[in-house]
Amino acid sequence: MTSVSRPPAFFDLPDEEQAREVTSLAQEASGAAAITEPTPDAPANALPPSAPALLDLPEGMPGGRVDHQWTPDLLQPRPAPTASLHPIAMGLVLLLLGWLVLSALGFVGDQFARSVTLGWATVLVFS
Repeated sequence: MTSVSRPPAFFDLPDEEQAREVTSLAQEASGAAAITEPTPDAPANALPPSAPALLDLPEGMPGGRVDHQWTPDLLQPRPAPTASLHPIAMGLVLLLLGWLVLSALGFVGDQFARSVTLGWATVLVFS
């Protein structure tokens, strides 16, 4: 005996037990009393009031694209970012120059400590 299996549906209506459970959970969360029986005029396989549902368009409303006149600008490619080698090289040059200036000032100070004449001679040489 072969059984016929149907493919799973994404929007199957819940059975009565699932509908009652979903309704009671939603009403417990909202603080209202749970409804245990569906209303007599509602169909047996109707979705509970808290379940999501698709809405139909009212009569006379156009369907299709919402705004058919909208045309966005064409995307332009971004400019290539600058290479990081240039800022790194500039930073290293700045560090080197700062180190040389501080070394020269230290040397001039050392020459002044030995002799005032040597100090002024060193200032003239560096300038």
